[in-house]
Amino acid sequence: MSLTGEHKFTKESGAALVFGIGYFILFLWMLYAYATRRIKRKSRYSILFFHITIRIASQGCGVAFGILGFDNPDVFLAYLILGAEGYFTLVICAYRFLISWHQHNLPSKQSFLEPRETDKSRTRRKILIMALIWPAAPFIYWRNFMVWMHTFLILANIAIVTGGSYLAGADYTQPDLPETRNPENYNSKGFTDRFIAIEYCLGVLPEWLSAALLLCTYGTSRGDPTSAKEESVVQTNGEVEKSESA
Repeated sequence: MSLTGEHKFTKESGAALVFGIGYFILFLWMLYAYATRRIKRKSRYSILFFHITIRIASQGCGVAFGILGFDNPDVFLAYLILGAEGYFTLVICAYRFLISWHQHNLPSKQSFLEPRETDKSRTRRKILIMALIWPAAPFIYWRNFMVWMHTFLILANIAIVTGGSYLAGADYTQPDLPETRNPENYNSKGFTDRFIAIEYCLGVLPEWLSAALLLCTYGTSRGDPTSAKEESVVQTNGEVEKSESA
């Protein structure tokens, strides 16, 4: 991969393809689980499914960038941005799974990370505030840890967009320029072998393992006690059945 138009399948393409296949395997299993109703669409697993979808797109861009190099810098920017977005969605996944465990296994049936709202109108109000005036949300819901987390992630996404705009104006034919970031990470042909090893061993591999472990909780959490929400649904259904039989 170079700026001379010679496009070849490289080590970087191979590494991206291997992890792309790994994520695709998780993707297929989740499609099967959805189709057989082993997992529900309105559950924490949908966030994990979204993360896996982003990572597949990121790895696809990685394969393309490994072949095209800087002949197509848009693919390079998409690879970086999707990779960062994949990391942020994984952070959200980890917290959602932890909150779900708290709600099912703690005696209080509550999570200190995100206390459950019993009033639906207050839940809608929180969502509206997060959508419209999110900078003020942490001060309104200062006891809610997840509101702070979402606010920091929004700021991080703003930084990603800003950084992407900055990189879009760089001249990738001159890898030594400061606008093209650290020249030790890549040259005119693309990423260096050293950077590829670091990126995939310390970045992509831990993310894939984390996603796989979160998905494995499907088996380990099947025997968990019911949450407060599930208990209320069961009680409501029982009352409806009694009224119908009467």
